[in-house]
Amino acid sequence: MLFRSVGCQLSGGTDSSLITYIASKNNPDLKTFSIIFEEKEFSEEKYIDYVSNKINSTQYKNLILAEDFLNLFETATYHLDHPICHPSTVGVWTLSENASKYLKVLLSGEGADEIFGGYGRYFYSHFGGPYINKFIRYLAKHTNIKKLKLFGDYSDRYINYISNTFQTTPFFLKEIMPEFSLENALSRRLKILKSSGNNFREAIFDYEIKTYLPALLIRQDKMSMAHTVENRVPFLGREFISQIRNSTHYKYMNKISFNLKPQQIITRSTKAPLKKYCSNIFGKEFTYRSKYGFGFPLDRIFSTKKANEMFNDIVLPELSNYDLFDKKKLRQKWLSPETKKRDRSEEHTSELQSPMYLVCRLL
Repeated sequence: MLFRSVGCQLSGGTDSSLITYIASKNNPDLKTFSIIFEEKEFSEEKYIDYVSNKINSTQYKNLILAEDFLNLFETATYHLDHPICHPSTVGVWTLSENASKYLKVLLSGEGADEIFGGYGRYFYSHFGGPYINKFIRYLAKHTNIKKLKLFGDYSDRYINYISNTFQTTPFFLKEIMPEFSLENALSRRLKILKSSGNNFREAIFDYEIKTYLPALLIRQDKMSMAHTVENRVPFLGREFISQIRNSTHYKYMNKISFNLKPQQIITRSTKAPLKKYCSNIFGKEFTYRSKYGFGFPLDRIFSTKKANEMFNDIVLPELSNYDLFDKKKLRQKWLSPETKKRDRSEEHTSELQSPMYLVCRLL
């Protein structure tokens, strides 16, 4: 009966699918909860259905529309108790509300990217080894080859790695926050990174756990507990992390796997051991497809009339109480077509890379 009170968040990605698969071995009546979208390029419904049908789980899916996102934004912010850092916070809130009708504990795949090296920046920091990688960064700095820019252009590999974790460009921040100092930001982060791990690989893995992961876990915890549902993260068990770090698989986390398709090189070279295990269960097509995370169609959401009303009637007037932001520049960015233009990078969707993401955090 204990396992029957536990369900799973299922996004259709590698991490949540594996957790769901393993959980189903202990609970033949497993319930899964998912978020889907009208926009096919964001919705992973096809893969959610595939996993659910394979393990024969009871599915619960929530369709989120642009209007739903904006209507729930203030509510989600209230429960989070600080500005929303990830648009998917609204999705977790909705999913948890639905789950609360049936159970009190949800398992999620959170933490796998940090433990197994799932982000593209791990690939870009290790490709070719330290010397070839440094040469690529040199070329990135002194040429206009766009693809090389993804590797960064700092000579110091530690500083370069930090620059690859930026969620928006320093130039944009400087425009809307005149007192922003890139040097100070890098200095603070560099202290954290260099005090982590015994080598570069361990340092960046630990750095992600210390800096990026906490916001993801707080999001999960507060959005689920708003509906009295506990969120559990099996990938982050201390014993499990220790076993992974001490296993022979650890050094192959980002083993380069060459492929004719550039995006497949990154996909197959991140979380390599975990994806190999996943492919044995769900197949290669499922495992090695392009996956954009728990993304939201922000370009459509922020192009609506209600979004513009929220920005002009709530955000800008509120920001007038602070000297931190240049309100004129911020308004210009909001109105700029380029700001609202979707820009899928090699690694992320626009939520994590474009100026629109920062505006989302200000709402």
